[in-house]
Amino acid sequence: MVEFIAKAHAENPVAILNTHDGNSSSSRPMMLLHDPLLGYYMVTRKDSRKLDQIAKNNDVHLLVGKSDLTASCYTEVLATCYPSRDSFIKRHAWRDIMTTFGYPSAESDLLVVLLLAIDTVTFVDMKTHKQETVKVPMPRILVTGASGNNGNKVAEYLLATKLANVRAGLRDTAKGTGLAALGAELAKLDWDDPATIAPAFENVDRVFLLAPLTLSWVGIFKAAVAACKAANVKYIVEFSAMGASADNNMWLSKEHAECEKVVKESGIAYTILQPSFFADNFVNFAGRTIKENASIFHAAGDGKASYIATEDIAAVATTLLLNPTAHAGKSLVLTGPAALSGAEVASIIGKIIGKEIKNVDLPAEVLKKNIEQTGMPEKLAQGLIDLENVKKAGYAAVVTDNVKQVTGKEPMSLEQYILAHKQQLL
Repeated sequence: MVEFIAKAHAENPVAILNTHDGNSSSSRPMMLLHDPLLGYYMVTRKDSRKLDQIAKNNDVHLLVGKSDLTASCYTEVLATCYPSRDSFIKRHAWRDIMTTFGYPSAESDLLVVLLLAIDTVTFVDMKTHKQETVKVPMPRILVTGASGNNGNKVAEYLLATKLANVRAGLRDTAKGTGLAALGAELAKLDWDDPATIAPAFENVDRVFLLAPLTLSWVGIFKAAVAACKAANVKYIVEFSAMGASADNNMWLSKEHAECEKVVKESGIAYTILQPSFFADNFVNFAGRTIKENASIFHAAGDGKASYIATEDIAAVATTLLLNPTAHAGKSLVLTGPAALSGAEVASIIGKIIGKEIKNVDLPAEVLKKNIEQTGMPEKLAQGLIDLENVKKAGYAAVVTDNVKQVTGKEPMSLEQYILAHKQQLL
């Protein structure tokens, strides 16, 4: 039974635990809540509203144990998972829950506390204060595209939690020295070299799947899903894009939709992330023109986009990869907190860096020619122009609260993002 609880913790490290305050004359139930990203704290009946809010995106695990330390084992353990936590808690008071699941009376000897740490479960008898600690295997997660902006940030965030063994998949492992220093295992993963694919996926439980920007991703996703099946991967978080649709005339949208179909039909649990336009592009790609020309160039007219920071995408991906049951089977559109036009973006950047930034709306054909002059293939350049048309038509102005629903935190505004990266624009 100890191994059973350890396994349950390894599969979902966010758990809500029933315990007792150690006073046999008291019948006051307490809840010990451990969230690996938030830490420990006690929740009593008075805080049920707070518990509701915190647990909205997590399954509720009720772990009830009857101690028998002399035999070094724990019996009569009930582990019950409730995806529909809200309706259940509204129908039952805390005492009713405990009675339903066999929680003994105050006079009984059930005085066991289960403390969940990063990689251990500790059983503590509140009467004798004896304890037993069991090592918990951490999930093994592969992050593909780990040398890119988004993949690298996801790997960094996962490593920072210390709740998973992280493998970073890179075409060139020499670019992963920073992640290796943080504790990541590096694996060569070159989609053009089939011999590197299976070894990169071997012995991992969960995968963050992100393909490089190429003329076709479908073949890559088919190879990735095949490798996932061969490795018995249990969960995939796919990095897609807002607006992915097989009915869309834009090839980028169709390509993303085809990739999503491959993942959905794989038979593997999944969550698909569909982020909006990246706030990072104003630093990583438009930064030079902002510094040298005091201008931002686009072809979106007065169209708006709900720009999202890579940090928020990574926070969502990290939360999901550590809690695979929370949003399995869903497609989540991820956006920043507000939709902004080119003029509004220019104004925000100008105020933060202390100089006027011009908002230059170019004809689409002119912007496409400028992009091609950087060496980008015509098809990819047209894909970027298609995205400008999406903004111009108003389709990118959608704002969702999915970042907060998953992470519990509001997404960064563009002002916050630019302020955090101000030095790169000076």
